[in-house]
Amino acid sequence: FEKQGKEATEYFEEAAIYKAAVSELSLFRALALRKLNRFTEAREVLEEMLKTAENFITNCDRRTYYGVGSPSPLPFEDDIVKNNLLSGYTLKAYALLGLGKFNEAEKYINMAKEIQKYEFPIYAFDQIKDSVK
Repeated sequence: FEKQGKEATEYFEEAAIYKAAVSELSLFRALALRKLNRFTEAREVLEEMLKTAENFITNCDRRTYYGVGSPSPLPFEDDIVKNNLLSGYTLKAYALLGLGKFNEAEKYINMAKEIQKYEFPIYAFDQIKDSVK
């Protein structure tokens, strides 16, 4: 059992390392930080997710990134407002889930579903929501 505990701690340490931009995966970083009793850091990750989500929602009519790797749709091909609201609502749902605000999280994931219900992060939310509680 002791070995399993040490091995689990190593996995949580690995999951707690910041590796990429804020996304739905940040929830799992926050959960790993909690398992390591690093509650302040976990809350900071979740609050950063909320801030990023709010930015998507508030600035839904703006592109978030220009440069190499940036999507370059043809004129009238991409609905930036729809995409940003979908990203914002989904990210906010994950952050609220991590903060234990389950009803609010459901509200935002349902708003995302109204835009596009066949998105993997939305499907994944429904699969993990009960295990986060």
